[in-house]
Amino acid sequence: EVPYACSMDVLEAAIVSQMKAGFGTAAVIVEAVQGRAGVRVAPGGWLSMLREVCDRHGVLLIFDEIFTGLGRIGSLSTAFDVQADLVCLGKALGGGLPLSVCFGRREVMDAWPQNQGEALHTGTFFGHPLSCRLGLATLKTIVEEKLCERAVSFGQQIMDDLSAELKDLSRVKSIRGQGLMIGIELDEKGLGAVLMDKLRALGVIALASGSFGEGISLTPALNMPLEDWREALPLISHALRNLP
Repeated sequence: EVPYACSMDVLEAAIVSQMKAGFGTAAVIVEAVQGRAGVRVAPGGWLSMLREVCDRHGVLLIFDEIFTGLGRIGSLSTAFDVQADLVCLGKALGGGLPLSVCFGRREVMDAWPQNQGEALHTGTFFGHPLSCRLGLATLKTIVEEKLCERAVSFGQQIMDDLSAELKDLSRVKSIRGQGLMIGIELDEKGLGAVLMDKLRALGVIALASGSFGEGISLTPALNMPLEDWREALPLISHALRNLP
């Protein structure tokens, strides 16, 4: 394991160390924006650097976009900007029903062996017709209603509103995010869970996040009405101003 947003030297040193130990490195798995770790956004060019290093050492690059994909951070998939070998999508894909998918470059997918009568990988709900039909409808809605573009503009508005509303609060260390994945970092470990409970009591859904539970993440629906956000903003401010 290497730190998120690590340098090229750190990543290559880890890969070389594995090679010398006789293990090798099969893949680098990464989120374009770290969700549960506190909404940490990858620096510009960092994902391209991962691609370069992986190519140099014959290592697969896998994007975990179960949280970030399908419009959440402003695009259907980060793989449209930086080519991944494999991409994992889920959560929003099923529009409320269980559905996930893994896709990738043809030569990588073709490495999966032909079935010889034994189930190599199976699941109870594979290819569930209703989930698949709803997945197609979800993709169509995201594209036709331009929800990726809306995530970019609406997310920026939310961060601007939060910055203006909370600028006098010393307990707020950082407001950051991309698209409609937004994080508020606080000045104390574990405070995110306290804030999450206060917000839930006020009718606002948030999730404690950060390596030490020091913040919350806000991930509103891509089509959430602006009026709902205007109602939520003063409630978030109230909860923050009444933390212990």
